[in-house]
Amino acid sequence: MSLAALLIAMNAELGAVMGTLILAGCAFAGTLFATPQQSRLVGLVSKDQHALVLAGNSSGSYLGIALGSGLASLLAVSVGLDFLPFAALGVLALTALLNFLTRT
Repeated sequence: MSLAALLIAMNAELGAVMGTLILAGCAFAGTLFATPQQSRLVGLVSKDQHALVLAGNSSGSYLGIALGSGLASLLAVSVGLDFLPFAALGVLALTALLNFLTRT
């Protein structure tokens, strides 16, 4: 929820200092999922598969970072920088929905 609030706040005219703090907050909040996800994945497999599962998770994360960066570049050029926080908010909402629908 804090990431969503920070993404919304990115469009406010708050000045350079607050803008920098909000951007830093987005970067921090965007990484909070990694450790719990790795712990969950390790708990799903036997000990001899831990390295493989963590390597696959890292590869998927890096692929997502690359695709997201490319998409953000395309959006920035085609519709402008002001749209990026809303696009990120949409991706955040989609992942929350997918998480809700696939919980076991």
